[in-house]
Amino acid sequence: MSQSQGQPPGAGLVDNSRGGQGSDVDYHRRTINRLKTARGHLEGIVKMVEADAWCPDIMKQLAAVQGMLEGTSREVFRHHLERHVGEAIRAGRGEQIVDELMETLKYDKRVLRPLPADADDSLADTETETG
Repeated sequence: MSQSQGQPPGAGLVDNSRGGQGSDVDYHRRTINRLKTARGHLEGIVKMVEADAWCPDIMKQLAAVQGMLEGTSREVFRHHLERHVGEAIRAGRGEQIVDELMETLKYDKRVLRPLPADADDSLADTETETG
């Protein structure tokens, strides 16, 4: 997360004191819950492999975790755009943050892929169960 200067381009520009739906506290809570859910799911898949479960069942579970992680990646990307990119551009560091974002997107092209129609419903269900 840190760059050679010690902080990402948008660091220190976000007002974390806001409460409510779109606050950084909510973002962190949701993201951590999703990652913990994925971790628990992966632990279950490891147990399936250890128990020599049916391969198609394992593959279905792996696809579910991949989908969960892709959704989480989209949320992190959205948070970055909403909270850090605009502020960095207004602070005169637009080129720096765009370069960083372009470099990052080389490693995760899935974040730009359109969501399937039913993905929003399944993500909402996950948040309800874990939140």
